[in-house]
Amino acid sequence: MLGILNAKIYNLDTEDYRTQKWSELENVRYFYEFFKNRKNEFEK
Repeated sequence: MLGILNAKIYNLDTEDYRTQKWSELENVRYFYEFFKNRKNEFEK
């Protein structure tokens, strides 16, 4: 779903189901930080 251009993304983790950019979603940020911190392991 996040791959659809110009899609409206509802954050179901908020009480009011506010719309957010995909890059603002907590779970996306978590994985971004996870892979960023392990970047060297992928560049072997």
